Amino acid sequence: MRPSTLFLLCTLGALTLLLHYLPLFSRRGLWFAITVEPDFRDTPPGRRPLHYYRLMIWAASLIAAMMLVASDRFGADAAPALAFLLQTGCAIGAFAWARRLVRPYAIAPPAKRMASLSSSQEGLPGGFLNLLPVAVLVAAALYLRANWERIPDRFPKHWNFDGVPDAWAERTFWGVYGPLLTGVLLIVFILTLGYGIIHGSPRTRTVDSAKWTGRFRRASLRLLLAAAWSLSGLFAAISLLPLMAADSRLPNVAILAPFAMLVILAPFAYQLVRVGLEAGSGTDGTPDSAWKLGQIYFNPSDPAILVTKRFGLGYTLNFGNRVSWFVIGLLLLAFAVAQII
Repeated sequence: MRPSTLFLLCTLGALTLLLHYLPLFSRRGLWFAITVEPDFRDTPPGRRPLHYYRLMIWAASLIAAMMLVASDRFGADAAPALAFLLQTGCAIGAFAWARRLVRPYAIAPPAKRMASLSSSQEGLPGGFLNLLPVAVLVAAALYLRANWERIPDRFPKHWNFDGVPDAWAERTFWGVYGPLLTGVLLIVFILTLGYGIIHGSPRTRTVDSAKWTGRFRRASLRLLLAAAWSLSGLFAAISLLPLMAADSRLPNVAILAPFAMLVILAPFAYQLVRVGLEAGSGTDGTPDSAWKLGQIYFNPSDPAILVTKRFGLGYTLNFGNRVSWFVIGLLLLAFAVAQII
């Protein structure tokens, strides 16, 4: 079996496990994006949707794995993309089916609510130290400039799983500094998202979940900042690859770097999951009707820009707020610039 197929199978397995447990990573007062009693998921009617959801997930993943194995044997180039598309489509369908089973048990959100946004007194953990990831990338750019003559006229920038270069770059401004510019865009976006969580998301909507919301927000911010620091190291290392183009160990380093980043982020992600599973999280206080398909929040009457997700962990945009579309526009612009680079 080819290394690329083995990697795809491992990725498929990891995604399957994530989808298997993802319904549990939600507030206790929510089940498949429906407002329910906090202990509903532990009752027989609550366990039944989870059972059907997981059955559909594993069945789709098994078929997708068979497609990957078949593509490795018969050389069907489109099979891997179709396999992951099948898994994604079935996951969406499984969620919709489970949500339909939960809907008859929905309850109204608590009548006593709090609608204040996060206080401006709160800031990102670490303060101005969060600018250091950008400083690391600037330092890498200065180092490359000082060693410009050592950079080959043409050098590999990507390798396949057999360690053979399959993409090349030239010693030009975009070819050398492109990874650093991409890293800066990503880090600025992450820091902006962090400030958006602080100043554009509700501190809480229900009295009984105020403390949990604060812990969840801080855990989310720590994960975001850890991602920014990890990305700075990753893109700085990638930008220095041209200076090591003759090193035969380079493909292994390039492949292992993203896995090293995942290892660094794992403790922060675990802490966020741990907070998400705490008792006393309650519900988010938003109306079920504002959640389109259970995952897209559209509520023009809500001043919040970001709200906690109902399925999974983290935050999502309020697509009913015009500022959210401005943020989406900036993200698309950054992606376009990264593609050009």
